[in-house]
Amino acid sequence: MFQILVFAILTAISSIQSARAGNFEGMKEMPLAVPSKTYTVPSKEAGESLVEARGFGDQEPSVRMMNLMMVEGSGFEGMDMAEGMASKKTPVAPHSHSGSLAKTLAKSTIEITKAPAPAKVGSNVFEFRMKPENAERASSKQSPVLQVSMTTMDMGTDRPEMVQISPGTYRAKVLFSMEGPWELKITTKQESKSFVVDVVRKK
Repeated sequence: MFQILVFAILTAISSIQSARAGNFEGMKEMPLAVPSKTYTVPSKEAGESLVEARGFGDQEPSVRMMNLMMVEGSGFEGMDMAEGMASKKTPVAPHSHSGSLAKTLAKSTIEITKAPAPAKVGSNVFEFRMKPENAERASSKQSPVLQVSMTTMDMGTDRPEMVQISPGTYRAKVLFSMEGPWELKITTKQESKSFVVDVVRKK
């Protein structure tokens, strides 16, 4: 009986060692991931800007939507995209701007100087200008904050980087994941202002 038990233990040990050896041999034959291009950046902020600039091409709206759906607490975890959009959409009052930019504060010192006409699903470039009474107090360390969100349903809030291209003038790349009305809210130390943009699907 003792000899049978010893034989069984030795057989089991031999089987485990053989399996491990086979796994290591298989791993040696596996292809290694090799980077196709290497970037050197001076800081973490520069690296984040590079990633933002590269984006995901034509697939960026879909990637943004999938990221939103997988983020805990967003309300979209595991939902069916088409079904969720239809179920969460709520009726709203008709818009009077019909594709144009609606300025909510007539005497604001913030204005949009460049915008796509019309804005489309995907990446869009906007430029904003702070009038002298607002811009003269701003500095590169006090860039205005841009928040982008949909007005008819909760699609989360994006915060694109505002890049200063000249004193008082900023540029931002805004990504719209679906068609419909979107709000662009700009906040400076002096004030906040919102613009509503009607986004259409690419043809």
